[in-house]
Amino acid sequence: MNDVATVVALITTLAGIAGCSGQARCSIDQDCFAGEICAERVCSVGTRIGGDADIADDAANTTPPDEGLIARPDAGRGLDANNQTPDAATSSDSSTADAAVDDAGHPDAGGVDAALGQCTVDPFTFTCSDDSFEDNDTWINGERLLPQTLGCNPDFVAHDSSYIATMCPLDGSDWYYVNFFPCADSSYVIEWQVQLESDCDPSVIAFEPLSYKCDEPFVDCTTVDGKPTIRMIVSTNNFQNLQSTYVQVTNRGADVVFDYRIRVSVRR
Repeated sequence: MNDVATVVALITTLAGIAGCSGQARCSIDQDCFAGEICAERVCSVGTRIGGDADIADDAANTTPPDEGLIARPDAGRGLDANNQTPDAATSSDSSTADAAVDDAGHPDAGGVDAALGQCTVDPFTFTCSDDSFEDNDTWINGERLLPQTLGCNPDFVAHDSSYIATMCPLDGSDWYYVNFFPCADSSYVIEWQVQLESDCDPSVIAFEPLSYKCDEPFVDCTTVDGKPTIRMIVSTNNFQNLQSTYVQVTNRGADVVFDYRIRVSVRR
């Protein structure tokens, strides 16, 4: 009888453990139970936009930890946001598109060397200072551009902000992401856009989504006024599950350096 009681107690305990992960800590989605994703380093019920199959095969489908990754508007990154206060060194007027130099000391327009007006350099002799986003070239180190979660949180709020970054020779690529919630009453659009701020041939830069593919029915990879643009429709969902969208800016030349502006906006 004692053996039977012990087996019953063990089965009951295991069933309770398997029910849900609660607030279990995690690093990747696989650390969580089925029907959950790893968000903010905590297992949460939900699904990732595009599904696991849309995520790069050589990268884990995980929302990176926040520590040290949040891009603050006042952290010297040349914020130019319609609904936020720009840094004093950038401009006193949020409607001003460009300033001579951003807070990190990067030239805003003219890029590499305004006198030379070119983007090809000798990587063995040219000195290039990393921007404040580096190193942001992996899933884990991707730069979270906004501290707040976009979309309906709980009510929908439109958003539009842009940031200046520098691509040095041999940098390869820069990764960025934002977190968002879907809305229960209507869909909305998240739009990413990148623009060269240096006098370079447009072919030096590539821009692509990482969390999903351009041929998905809810994704549009296009060009608007000469600027590579990625649009994503966030469909209505009665369940407010946290999701992420990643993009990648790539330097196509090992001897090329340039400044660029990356913009993210949310609209209905």
